[in-house]
Amino acid sequence: MKLDISLITPTYNEQKNVHIITENINLLKPKEVIIVDGNSTDNTRKLLKNLKIIKTKASRGTQLKKGAKHSKQEWLFFIHADTKLHIENIKDIKYFINKENIHKVGFFHLKFNSSSIFAYFISKWANFRSRVFNMPFGDQCLLINRLYYGSIGGYEEIDKMEDMEIMLKIPNKNKFFFKSYIETSFNKYKNNGILTQSFKNIFNQIFFLLR
Repeated sequence: MKLDISLITPTYNEQKNVHIITENINLLKPKEVIIVDGNSTDNTRKLLKNLKIIKTKASRGTQLKKGAKHSKQEWLFFIHADTKLHIENIKDIKYFINKENIHKVGFFHLKFNSSSIFAYFISKWANFRSRVFNMPFGDQCLLINRLYYGSIGGYEEIDKMEDMEIMLKIPNKNKFFFKSYIETSFNKYKNNGILTQSFKNIFNQIFFLLR
């Protein structure tokens, strides 16, 4: 049975992750799938041509907002193209929506698809930050009722920190930390350099808070 969920995934040159997107769809079985593509120059759109694709500029905040605007299901599930779901995640999602948590948002523990010690500690920090400061980021997905999403104004059309921006609009009592772990790619850190990417993340967060 399909779930009353709109799965929304922003893409930009994600042909290498098309198999993950497809696997997530097959595992979750949402009633609606929306791919919001930022004008990819590779074969992303061609490989996903059987799905609903919306084209817009390559800006994650804009892509997520456009996806939500075109969605029709009761629940919105935002997930990155390089993030992989597992059966435990699906169980958490079903339990969450069956409890009618219409004024809560759900997000997952994080782990990376890498055995690197750096990946281990970065994911540990992300989960600590989520648990103690109630501040998950986009890699941890977001499950939210469409009416509640609308009431808080949804995502902003910004190029960076759209995940922090929306989380700051949600009271801590309305944030629900799932027990299960999603698995996301560590390639961003490997390609950009672990220290470089880590400092970039911290700088973006501080700059956003001080803006």
